[in-house]
Amino acid sequence: MPSASMVKVSMQSILDKLNTSICFLQPLYEAIVNSIEAEATNINIIFVKDQTLDEKDYKPKIIGFRIADNGVGFTEDNRNSFSEFWSRYKVQLGCKGIGRFTWLKVFKDIKIESFTKIEKVNIDFSENFSENAMQVVPYNNADIKTTITLSSVTNRYYDKRVDADLKEIKYAIEKHLMVNFFLWKKEKNKNFEITLQIDKDKEVISSNNIIQLKQESFSVKEEIGNTDVKFDLYYNFIEDKKNRHTLFYCADGRTVSQFPKDISFKNFSDNSSSMFLLTSKYFDERINDVRNEFTFNCKENNPNLDNPLPIPKINIELKNKVDNILTEKYPNLKEENNDMINDCIEENPHLAKYIRKTSIGLMPDKEALLKKANSEFKAEKEKVKNDFIKMISTNEIDTNEFQKNISHLNDMCNRELAQYFYYRQNVINALNKLNKDKNKKEKLLHNLFMSMGTVSDKADTESSIYNTNIWLLDDKYMSYTKMFSDIKIKTIKEHIAKNDDTKSSSLKEPDLTIFYNESGDKKDVVVVELKAIGATTDNKMVSITEINRNLGVIVEEIDNIKTLYGYVITHLDDKTKKGLRTQQGVYELFAVGNESIFYYHNRNIKDKDGDPKPCHVYILSTETLYQDANARNKVFLDIVKNAN
Repeated sequence: MPSASMVKVSMQSILDKLNTSICFLQPLYEAIVNSIEAEATNINIIFVKDQTLDEKDYKPKIIGFRIADNGVGFTEDNRNSFSEFWSRYKVQLGCKGIGRFTWLKVFKDIKIESFTKIEKVNIDFSENFSENAMQVVPYNNADIKTTITLSSVTNRYYDKRVDADLKEIKYAIEKHLMVNFFLWKKEKNKNFEITLQIDKDKEVISSNNIIQLKQESFSVKEEIGNTDVKFDLYYNFIEDKKNRHTLFYCADGRTVSQFPKDISFKNFSDNSSSMFLLTSKYFDERINDVRNEFTFNCKENNPNLDNPLPIPKINIELKNKVDNILTEKYPNLKEENNDMINDCIEENPHLAKYIRKTSIGLMPDKEALLKKANSEFKAEKEKVKNDFIKMISTNEIDTNEFQKNISHLNDMCNRELAQYFYYRQNVINALNKLNKDKNKKEKLLHNLFMSMGTVSDKADTESSIYNTNIWLLDDKYMSYTKMFSDIKIKTIKEHIAKNDDTKSSSLKEPDLTIFYNESGDKKDVVVVELKAIGATTDNKMVSITEINRNLGVIVEEIDNIKTLYGYVITHLDDKTKKGLRTQQGVYELFAVGNESIFYYHNRNIKDKDGDPKPCHVYILSTETLYQDANARNKVFLDIVKNAN
């Protein structure tokens, strides 16, 4: 019986003490460990599934299980330990004397029936448990057997029930207890067979078929105390084509916390799965009672007396070990790793310096790599700004410090600009996709430049120039004052000449009309006619008539036009090119990629007073537009990507 000096603790107090991050299968893990520590060699687990499904459920859920084993059973010593919170019994085995209480966190009713060599024991374990709930009677048994039945899921865990998927449950058990399984077999020569069953389906975990783990050891010196701490990394690869990776810090033979994202990987070239489990007495001594959390913060980087060796410092050596193991297993991994890093830089040129700095080792998680690089970029940007403000606020500026701060400030400015140019590259790629798909919808091409039916005014903060993509045509047009997309010339005149007579008879809606480069009262105007990439040759040729008409109407309706530019943008197929080459006064030019641009100077465009206006018209392919914009953008992006 328990010692008379023992302090009593209420069951509710014990349950309240247990943290809320206990998983639904935690009672199962504890029961399996208890069985094997009780010298069981045969363990049979039958799961009970919910027979009813609500509308949200697509698979039946586990609502309980029964575990039977041939261990020593609930002997007197084991019963005394069972009744004692934080029992010291079996502490030498790493037991904390609290595992069974996790059962009541998940299940309301636990029934125990145990046949020892000389007794039959029945225990009703619930929140109302007391020593009186144990019934012990003498019993001569030929077979030693213990059966524990857990049922009635608590309200807190009802929505956390797992699917009645036997293979997934087996995988969860192996993942959580693999270190124990392996060491029980290797160091204690324990033989066991665990049979899992749902209805007629069965799976087996046996000491004969568990994954054989390789071992690599390393030491890390504590930052406080200067003591070398040993770590054992158990690992192996499983050729199962599932690409599932178990990467955990472990304590007391259980998985506790996953490796961080910078020590993780998603897919191997052969789709193998892997298991990397890091163990140490250092972890064993710093695990909570339930063994599902460490007593320190895994992200904390500052050592203290309770945690003299922070995880980030351990990770430096751990990552080196993992990288060496991966390189030996997959010799091409370094090349693949470099390709991934280059892809990251290609997609985020403004972060190039930080990506290179952050991407130490093999197979970094792309998302984690970019997140860390972006965080370092933001931190450095803030520091550069603060350093510069601090410098210019001083009475006397040091020449060397001034040069250094200016250099850092310029670097940040270039990177911010590179981010903008990267977003432009996405627009350029969208244009290329339209061109390759030969999409017949003119609206898609139109909206790529600017949303149809909208007006952009440089002076209006609600319609910023960055809401348009007219730079696709030429960066100089970014200096426009007003831009109209699919707006009637009458409405355009109202915007441009607010005090003039706006009696315009034209209801024509040019695709894009841009006013820019104002000098005094004079202004230049650009009119763009867009034709669907998949339009017929006849429709494309008609666009020449339309662009001339629109240019003529605008110069007649709106005063003070200095120079006019017209653009017809479409896909120039061979038939359309042949038709343009027969037009009088049309010249064929060549651009980036040796694509044709057709040009003519229209000398017949006159204002309302009959005075001719310089008018230049270009007919170009969307392919030319793409290649030219891509070349302009690439020059700047390459400069930033190769910096530092």
